[in-house]
Amino acid sequence: MVTDDILDRHRRLVVGLMMGLASVCVAALWAFERSSGILAALDRYAYPLLLGLFGGGAGIVGWMPRWRERVELAVYMGVSAYFLVALFSFLTMHSDNRLYTVANTLQWLPLMYVVAFVAFPQRQAIATAAALFCLSLVPPAFVTLRGGIDVWDTTLGGLVANAYAVHALLVLMLSFFTLLLRQFEQTRQHARMLEHFAYTDGLTGIPNRRGIEQRLDALSHAPGRCVGLVLLDVDRFKAVNDRFGHQAGDALLRFLAHRLTREVRGGDLLARWGGEEFLVAVPGIGPPPDGGGTAASAADTAHLAERIRQAVCAEPCPASGPVTVSAGTTVWRTGEPLHAALRRADEALYVAKARGRNRVEAR
Repeated sequence: MVTDDILDRHRRLVVGLMMGLASVCVAALWAFERSSGILAALDRYAYPLLLGLFGGGAGIVGWMPRWRERVELAVYMGVSAYFLVALFSFLTMHSDNRLYTVANTLQWLPLMYVVAFVAFPQRQAIATAAALFCLSLVPPAFVTLRGGIDVWDTTLGGLVANAYAVHALLVLMLSFFTLLLRQFEQTRQHARMLEHFAYTDGLTGIPNRRGIEQRLDALSHAPGRCVGLVLLDVDRFKAVNDRFGHQAGDALLRFLAHRLTREVRGGDLLARWGGEEFLVAVPGIGPPPDGGGTAASAADTAHLAERIRQAVCAEPCPASGPVTVSAGTTVWRTGEPLHAALRRADEALYVAKARGRNRVEAR
């Protein structure tokens, strides 16, 4: 679908921007912590590795785009591993900047949950974010089991407890919104399907009367145009049903819909008008020439109807044999009521039937 392609392009763009911004943030943190004398031993090696990971990932994606998904997953796992190792290191360290390093790690970790929901499909995102959160609980649990509850001072313990509460709520909220979005998408697809059925003829697969009336109503808002109308009716359709049965009659209607679809031009509108009647609208014939009335447009419409009639006659229906159609044509000026033009087309069709069928009449 076009919408899916657009979303995928935006997702790739957002992921690329995230990797770029992450590189800038890591470089800025590295410079700040080194100049302030608070750079942890782990980060002396981790920051260069992270920059290499981001830069290498962007380079590989640019060189071999087909590896994009694998590279994104590898970068995500690498950064997640850094956060888990950092938590182990910083929670067990004893230094003056311990509180800063722990707080710094815990405030950046939630970004990984958000990235999971941007970079991965819905179910994979929920599983990935939940797994990362559970793994991030291992370091504080290890510290507690090794040293007991007394190992936590009030400031650090309160910081860790509040941070993990926020992390848990964030993962739950992202999961909820993702599931809500999925439900919304399913509802939207269901609505599209219902709309399709509402405006499509179930037997022939072409638009029904409601469907073409909607299109013609849109044309009515462009005054000054001339739209050719061709109303077609299958000759002696009741005799087909009586002789071959209703299944053959249905097959004949499907056959005609297929033939008409092949004969109408790209901008023409085709619909099953009702029963054995079909309507063709030709919105591309343009306004009539000055002083010439609608003669040229009417001639174009009648010519199309005659071409359709001959094409139908030239190919017998496999289910019922030879078939003919009668047609009534007219030109609808979009400034006049549509029902008036349709009445003229119907009157022309009645004349074609009265004059022996298998012919085209114009009004």
